[in-house]
Amino acid sequence: MRIPKLSKPEQKRVDKESVRKAKALEKIREIHGDLPTLEFPRISLDRAVFSIFSKDIFRHIYRGKDSYIDRYDQARINRMVEDIKTNGYQKLDCDLPERKDMKYRGDVFNDYNQFKQNMIDHKGHGNGLHFKLCEFEDEVISWITISMREPHMAVAYVNFQKYYRYLNDIPKPKFGNFDTNFIPLECDNKEKIFDDFAKLYLRWCQEVEIVYRKLIDDLFGYELDPEKTEVIPASIEIPCEYLNRDIAEYSWLSDIAQCKSVVKMSDLTRTMYLNKSLKSRRFQMKLYQKAFGLARMELTVHKDWASHFFCETDPAVLKDKIKMCIDAVLGEYKLSLYEIKPVKMTYDIFLSQLAADLKWDRDMLLAIIESKNSEFTFKNDNQGLRKKLKNKDLIEKDHRGVWVKSDYAKWLSGTLGRYFICPHCRTYMLKSEKSLEYVCTTCGFSKKMI
Repeated sequence: MRIPKLSKPEQKRVDKESVRKAKALEKIREIHGDLPTLEFPRISLDRAVFSIFSKDIFRHIYRGKDSYIDRYDQARINRMVEDIKTNGYQKLDCDLPERKDMKYRGDVFNDYNQFKQNMIDHKGHGNGLHFKLCEFEDEVISWITISMREPHMAVAYVNFQKYYRYLNDIPKPKFGNFDTNFIPLECDNKEKIFDDFAKLYLRWCQEVEIVYRKLIDDLFGYELDPEKTEVIPASIEIPCEYLNRDIAEYSWLSDIAQCKSVVKMSDLTRTMYLNKSLKSRRFQMKLYQKAFGLARMELTVHKDWASHFFCETDPAVLKDKIKMCIDAVLGEYKLSLYEIKPVKMTYDIFLSQLAADLKWDRDMLLAIIESKNSEFTFKNDNQGLRKKLKNKDLIEKDHRGVWVKSDYAKWLSGTLGRYFICPHCRTYMLKSEKSLEYVCTTCGFSKKMI
């Protein structure tokens, strides 16, 4: 297998940039002391989509035609690979060699009824054969779909979070605010987690490349050269998770991030989307509460951003590239991971004492207070959360049969959950009892409610 590598000019630029950032970090530490580094959050990988393609397949399609070894055709094949890296695998804007010789293999497609599936390949909507690679917890967490159009490109998917738990026999988290697609909080060795996921990424790429070549051989009788097979990332999610934290402690990021829009959800996840509607961008960012005590900043890179940073075969170098990827995405919002620190809640001491007195989970109590939603829905994957909230009398069913906050939860949320952040000292502002204002208890700055 050959994972795509950067061109020499690009590699030179990346190396130069890494040296510059290392020097900048040293200067920051000299001025500010020990600030959180890139190892501060728990960095891993989540859902990812890949395109798989082999240059060697043309040798079989043309069956020894002289045009296959023509330099012009080889140049077009190379441009096709570059276009996949830059724009993804869907509807490629390039000329395939000898396009008139490209066939649709309906004969193979009709022999595998149980694997038939619609897909989008290099020419648009078409047919493919879909194969499940790994099932875990009643879910397909890894699969591959091969196009029936020559040159038989494939689309592959993996959920790295669940694949990691599957390989390491890590039990399913008990509670999740939307689902249980995360590593439990008890796995708090951040450096080990990051190292494991870098190795897992390379391992999976090797595994899926072997599967692709075997399926191509079984389906079409083409034995492919592994050195000419490309596993190209098309979209990858990078979770940066803050353990034993609440997303409310990072909500100030939406105030200073440079973006055109911020969309905030009011459910238990309290998701904040930055530039959610700008789908043309090659990167995305959102912050949300994955579970009680687990605040996640999730960065997603697409197309050339994915293939640019995920192009190494050495785990240590890949980790550096992932760090650079995080730095690059945050830089687009004029943010820096070194500056992302939790803001201490003004009612933190009271909240901790209340949770201790009630013998409740502090993070659960905080999530209920900060959630502005009065109605809740629960998927099959988070029924444990519903039972826990019900047992603590924080939710109840209304006359419609809908789960809503209990009166006590509403009182806590109304009393403690109304705040703004002081732009000067970055602490929470409280509602004034005398006027329609929010007042900073630290510096006295006030903000009108209306």
